[in-house]
Amino acid sequence: MPIKFYLYIFIIIFLKPAFSEIFNENNLVEREGLFFNKFTNELFTGSVEFKYKNGKIRSRGSFKMGKEEGYWEDYNEDGSFFSKGNYINGKPHGNFKFYHENGILEEEGNFIFGIKTGNWKTYWDNGNLKKEGIWKNGKANGLYKFYNFNGDILKIETWDNGKKVTNIIKTSL
Repeated sequence: MPIKFYLYIFIIIFLKPAFSEIFNENNLVEREGLFFNKFTNELFTGSVEFKYKNGKIRSRGSFKMGKEEGYWEDYNEDGSFFSKGNYINGKPHGNFKFYHENGILEEEGNFIFGIKTGNWKTYWDNGNLKKEGIWKNGKANGLYKFYNFNGDILKIETWDNGKKVTNIIKTSL
């Protein structure tokens, strides 16, 4: 019985770090949109960090069989967020957020397996709403509202299956 106990302790202490190690891009090779472990030439599965030349993190997340999987964060060179969201099988899936360089939210919406869907909003760098509209199967669909820098509505457009149907000007620029 004590031998099993020590064996379990050994496995937990010495083998766990090998599985939770964070790779950097120097240990990966990209071929045809898939990432491979540079040393084993196998499709990479695990956590990874990509860095700028200045050493700051450019992006971090996980791969499964060479494709992005799970939660990813991308950063600007100054360390502020550029985007964050989830991936399934290498495609954006779920809520995504993109940021202006000043850290203010720039755009947010949902993907279903890489296709824009639902309500998407875009913001000016002062935080005011710039544009909002609905996406269906990756195409603009329904009402789109456009706002000026101060948040006043400029125009409303109607879209159907990615094609503009009407355009109503509300105020002058």
